[in-house]
Amino acid sequence: MSDFKIFEYEINTAKLPAGSTGPVFVMLADLHNHSYGEENERLAEAIFAQEPDAVLVARSEEHTSELQS
Repeated sequence: MSDFKIFEYEINTAKLPAGSTGPVFVMLADLHNHSYGEENERLAEAIFAQEPDAVLVARSEEHTSELQS
């Protein structure tokens, strides 16, 4: 079973009204060929704990050709 890391970043912008909170995003990357518990349960729980507005998935360049064929 593989392990994963969680990094948190806060981005401040004058485009949001004072005192408001912006959206929460979870970005997933480099997860191919790894297991994070049965049916990736550990990963799913970590994602849900962040209460994201959206989950984004990045793909690595090395796997781009697989998607294009």
